[in-house]
Amino acid sequence: MPKSTPVEALSAAKLRRRVDPARLQELERTMTAPVDADLVGQGRAVDALSFGLDIGVKGYNVFVVGPPGTGKTSTVLRLVRERARKESRPHDTCYAYNFDDPHRPQVLTLPSGVGAKLDKELQQSTLALSRSIGQALTDEHLIHPTTAAIEQAREKLREIMVELQKIAHNYQLELESEDDQFLLVPLIDGKPIEPEVFEELSPEVQVSLQHNIAEFQQEAAPLIHAQREQERIIHDETAIIERQAIQILVEKTFESLLKRFSVHGEAVAHYLEGMQEYVLDHYRELLIGVRGSSDPMMEPRSIREAEIPTAYRLNVLVTHKQRGAPVEFEKEPTLPHLFGYLEYQDTQQGLAADHMMIRAGSFHRANGGYLVVQADELLRSSDVWFGFKRALRHREIRMQDLWADPDKPRIQGVLRPMEVPTHLKVLLIGSVESYYALMSEDEDFRRIFKIKAEFEPWLTWDDEHEVAMMRMLQRVAKEEQLLPVDPSGAALMIEEAAREIESQSKISASIADGIDLLCEADHWARHRKADAIAADDVRRALSFRNYRNEILERNIHESINKGETLIDTNALVIGQVNGLLVYAAVDHRFGIPTKITARTYAGEDGILNIDREANLSGIIHDKGAMILVGYLGGLFSQHHPLSFSASVTFEQIYGEIEGDSASCAELYALLSSLAQAPIQQGIAITGSINQQGYLQPIGEVNLKVEGMFKICKHRGLTGKQGVIIPIQNAEHLMLSEEVIQAVEQGLFHLWPLHHVDQGIPILMGLNAGTQHEDLSWTPCSLYQRVQQRLDRFHEITRSQKIR
Repeated sequence: MPKSTPVEALSAAKLRRRVDPARLQELERTMTAPVDADLVGQGRAVDALSFGLDIGVKGYNVFVVGPPGTGKTSTVLRLVRERARKESRPHDTCYAYNFDDPHRPQVLTLPSGVGAKLDKELQQSTLALSRSIGQALTDEHLIHPTTAAIEQAREKLREIMVELQKIAHNYQLELESEDDQFLLVPLIDGKPIEPEVFEELSPEVQVSLQHNIAEFQQEAAPLIHAQREQERIIHDETAIIERQAIQILVEKTFESLLKRFSVHGEAVAHYLEGMQEYVLDHYRELLIGVRGSSDPMMEPRSIREAEIPTAYRLNVLVTHKQRGAPVEFEKEPTLPHLFGYLEYQDTQQGLAADHMMIRAGSFHRANGGYLVVQADELLRSSDVWFGFKRALRHREIRMQDLWADPDKPRIQGVLRPMEVPTHLKVLLIGSVESYYALMSEDEDFRRIFKIKAEFEPWLTWDDEHEVAMMRMLQRVAKEEQLLPVDPSGAALMIEEAAREIESQSKISASIADGIDLLCEADHWARHRKADAIAADDVRRALSFRNYRNEILERNIHESINKGETLIDTNALVIGQVNGLLVYAAVDHRFGIPTKITARTYAGEDGILNIDREANLSGIIHDKGAMILVGYLGGLFSQHHPLSFSASVTFEQIYGEIEGDSASCAELYALLSSLAQAPIQQGIAITGSINQQGYLQPIGEVNLKVEGMFKICKHRGLTGKQGVIIPIQNAEHLMLSEEVIQAVEQGLFHLWPLHHVDQGIPILMGLNAGTQHEDLSWTPCSLYQRVQQRLDRFHEITRSQKIR
């Protein structure tokens, strides 16, 4: 296309692509092939996800990326759950008492449902053993057990007691027996005294009696030691007799347990064998009345269910009752939530815990299946992320050392549960930025997340996706108990999904935004007591959304309309043009015209960007301003170097300006000033340019056009107003109905430019001009006037140097 080809204003039909409700309804009726609204257009992501899930090798976990609101999480969960339902149910994960190392509870992995059965059998067997042992120990020959060693020990005990009594009497003391303990009681006049009488004695007598006690203890020490030794012999001999009496009971019990449960692996068999030995060594734990007692003669009682010692219990940490593999979605990925934790019981010695107090985390619950986690939540804590990576690298769940926290109370007998082997797939869901940041900064990341499944931010605008969008809206309306969506409402929401990403060929894949708009439209449909959500309800929702959020925009418009912010929309002015800016509030974005001015004069300073000098421009805006020098130099410095000075600025803008979308407007302001050709102020300009003068597309074209339109409409449309845009942005137009209506009536215009030369007749009523072989320009053209003025500036500058 030649640079100076005349430009026709766009017709109203090209300002917005529309969806015909009747055609949409017919498409929905006739499209028999199933259309999944969540998956249409996301084939690449679904294929990558399936590929990652199919590979069972270490490290092939999946990172799901994509823009927010595209339904990544809901879609992933649905796909994974559908897959998991077809898979086998994983084993139970259990923690058991470790008879070899009590501080390291051991892990038992059992077929689904077997863990609970084993725990129930252990409880029943323990209670039965308690009763059997209790009955056995009440046998006559065990109530008063006797062997040669026991009889000899008892005889020696009697002799020792006689000797101790003699020594006590020598020191005016009496030995009394009370609750298996021997007490020394002082004698006064050969009679024992009570403690309260002792307190009433004179200090001299008290000291004398205490001295006697000390002397007795010193002299009787060898006998007391001998007494304890004989008691130990009796205790050990009695234990041997009792062990022999109960051994057959214990062996029969565990023979039955081993026969039923050892088929589940060596670890289970070893566990039951360890418990059998433990029972023989600690059988008194199963009897009330002897536990902790030094008297083996105390009559025992069998324990009840609530009194079963934890060593005989199995902690079924995770068991799965639902069909298929588990799918766990961890919404709060902290260390305890991911890797489990220990509950503690307050005791006199401090906090205490045992294997029955171990609680599962999401890694445990997802083991044998799938774990889904939001990446942003996971990365909030470096400790959590480190533990997460370690679990995936080593394929094991290690309960974190929470007991090592110095802020926690003193803990008695710290437990360190054994690690649980893992076999699961992890799916992290996050943004593209998070993914590439981890790829570049964390060397472990690429080893444990080898698959990226990326959701598209938009869908191709075609019949299939129109139907998919309509069905998605209908499904959401049903799930959220909203009114049904009629074709006109669905058609307008599809158009708004395209406007969101500024396209006439694509629609946004953001499900969240569509749901929000649908819920708000439902409100207005119910407000008018309608049976379905129609296009008018969607328009009302959009209008009210703007009404709620447009306070800043309204204040700026008021400033312009009152003349506080100077914007011309009707005059012809030299060196002045309306550019277009976009203001971005947190919840509202809008376009506003802004005055750009240029002044040119003799000198050699070149183009001075006032905003850059004031540190009010960003680097991209600075680049755009520098490109202007290249364009002007290429056109007008063939005779001599450019010899002029110019200043360009955005008037009344006091915040930072970023982006190059105003570089075309700045160029027109410079050309106008150099040629002294006035510009029509009712025409705003947006677009960046390159050094050859070709326009380049910019973002948010709809907001910019509508921003200029609102100001012109308030002041009165004249038919001469409009906006110049890059030709590439024509396919991005999804303008509001009021702009389209004004264009239809010839009151407002949009001109799509290929090259900067095409805008000169529109703005200044002059031809740009063509340069001839002798480097002269077309007579009466804008560029001839620019060249002539630059030549004068050059002569002035050269004459100043000669002087």
